[in-house]
Amino acid sequence: MEKEELIAWYQVEHKDVIGRTIVDVRPLTDLEEEVVFYGEGWGAHAYVLDNDMVIIPSRDEEGNGPGASFIYTLPILRDEDDY
Repeated sequence: MEKEELIAWYQVEHKDVIGRTIVDVRPLTDLEEEVVFYGEGWGAHAYVLDNDMVIIPSRDEEGNGPGASFIYTLPILRDEDDY
């Protein structure tokens, strides 16, 4: 997949979160831990968006446990040719 195709794919896949605002960061509820991480989500957190969607970091795409969030101020890692 070419870089431009990958960027377009991400924009389609994540259209519901693009342009949204994070309004809260909180630990997962017991129910969220059970549903998302099969009860193995201790210490996991959720970013709550202004449309009540949540973003839950996972260690991998299969949800095998909570993951870390790396939060940067751009353009820290961006090449001048990107985007």
